[in-house]
Amino acid sequence: MSKSASQSTTRISPTEQHLLLLPQETAVRFITRHLFGLSVVAGSVRLLSGSVTVQDRELFSIDVELDMTSFQSASRARDKVVASPTLLHVVAHPRATYRSTGVEARDGGWLVHGELTVRGIAAPVDLLVDALDPAAGGRVHATARVDRFDHGITLPTAMAARHLQIDVTTRITHS
Repeated sequence: MSKSASQSTTRISPTEQHLLLLPQETAVRFITRHLFGLSVVAGSVRLLSGSVTVQDRELFSIDVELDMTSFQSASRARDKVVASPTLLHVVAHPRATYRSTGVEARDGGWLVHGELTVRGIAAPVDLLVDALDPAAGGRVHATARVDRFDHGITLPTAMAARHLQIDVTTRITHS
């Protein structure tokens, strides 16, 4: 992947590291609202695989695959509805992916531009990576805001908020 035009850092002697996200040490959580915005819904999905490329200690790219069949919240009844063809349709689309398209240094972290593909529909999503320790076993923390309408998930409009806040914490290791 190439850097976005907004990144213009000079590289004297590039050193590239390919790092793997550790699924067993990863939490991908979401929070949103339902019941006309009166109640909070929180839940999670599992990371299947992921990688980060760091060049000269600067974040360069991110690729992630999520297991949408692992969706869970505090309600099994809700989880069944979310997994149905009306919403995530996990039988037809068991995986979601995130692929970065550009990275900008931002306030001691990085703003990662990329595409999130859910239900086979790709839409732009920016991740804010505020912690990245490229040492083996290092920690990564990122947040994002996802608009479910961008992925064709428009029902039920009165029962579920349009946006979800995503929070990811993981550990990385050298590949």
